Amino acid sequence: MAARGQYAAGRALGERAWEQAHRAGDMKSRRGLVSHLYLSYICLHGGDPAQMLRQSRQAVEGAEMLSDWVFVYIGSGFCGWALSRLGQPEEGVQNMEHAQATSQRLGGHLLFQDTFAAVSSELALADGRVEEALARAEAVVDEAREVGGMLSAGLAQRVWGQALARLEHREEAEAHLAESWQILLSGEALLEAARTQVAWGLLCSNHGDLSSAQRHFLEAATQFETSGLTKELEIVQNYLAQMGSS
Repeated sequence: MAARGQYAAGRALGERAWEQAHRAGDMKSRRGLVSHLYLSYICLHGGDPAQMLRQSRQAVEGAEMLSDWVFVYIGSGFCGWALSRLGQPEEGVQNMEHAQATSQRLGGHLLFQDTFAAVSSELALADGRVEEALARAEAVVDEAREVGGMLSAGLAQRVWGQALARLEHREEAEAHLAESWQILLSGEALLEAARTQVAWGLLCSNHGDLSSAQRHFLEAATQFETSGLTKELEIVQNYLAQMGSS
């Protein structure tokens, strides 16, 4: 529900599950770990990386106490994802490396493997390693095609487009952003699709194409407003206001 844009309802269900586990005294059990991880993932889609990080760290701490390495792996990956969205790529990379090491300990090929690879490309881009981000994103798209990973493909296509934009390849960049948007829409990841529209709008704005930028920003703003994501809505509205005053 959260990923499909019904964020308030999705988060309410996630918090309800967490509260039930808490009341039952299960917070140090697998049930408690699952409630932390689900709430963490819901917060990702709702644009609340700080809460995502808190929930993920609690899951990792609990999983380590239980020697539950699958949940250590997932929780560490979620921590890296949250740190990427918080603009802390160095610490994010450390968490993602820990997730990868744990995955190898378990034999690899686990749930979220392709998605975490997409997040690693996002982290590389955030850290200014543009060529590496480009190579990682391209590899993820190939991997996602093999496993049917629509979220990972959509995220990787966005990073691919953003990396090309930094290298001043606008036409190619827009093609990958368009692909990202279409993939995420087809997978009903509506909020991540809206974030691709924001990236696309910024690209157009940076090239002085204000009419196209406005169209992409308005598309994103409509989704953020519908989903009640006020912080991201305000950011997009500020972009639109800056364009109006320029």
